[in-house]
Amino acid sequence: MSKQKSKTGWDLIVRSVHWMVAGLFLTNYFYTEPGYEAHVNIGWIIFGLVIFRIIWGCSLAKGPNRISNFLPSLSGFYEHIQELRHRKPSNLIGHNAVGSCAIFMMWFGLLSAAFTGWLQDTDWGFENDIYQWHELIVDGLWYLVVIHISAVILTSLWLRRNLIKQMINGG
Repeated sequence: MSKQKSKTGWDLIVRSVHWMVAGLFLTNYFYTEPGYEAHVNIGWIIFGLVIFRIIWGCSLAKGPNRISNFLPSLSGFYEHIQELRHRKPSNLIGHNAVGSCAIFMMWFGLLSAAFTGWLQDTDWGFENDIYQWHELIVDGLWYLVVIHISAVILTSLWLRRNLIKQMINGG
């Protein structure tokens, strides 16, 4: 969890990448036809945005935007459980340990979806039915998205802290 005070929240790059990836993922999941140019192009854009976010988080990002500031830990899990148990949100901004794990799982899933999406169009991928892996990964991502949205809403209500607003205006 980040040790930054609440005045230094999510920077514009982190917020923009978050909402662009969210919108593009939902567009690809619900509205584009797999295999068509729009679907493929959106997949590549998502891939590029995730790579950009990781590079940003490892280099120029500050505070809770730096990847090193939200690496999950056992003590972070314990702190978050205590926070929920006592309904006392901390004064710190950043992802709790559970949210941190979700970020890394989503990034891994998005990059895996892009890789299998590309791989399924190769001879090897076609011969080995990689499209099934691609579909499985994307469906798993959809479940992660549903869990993420539910957790943000429930945590916001339980702790009386508007997490959605923080991701819109930076905290």
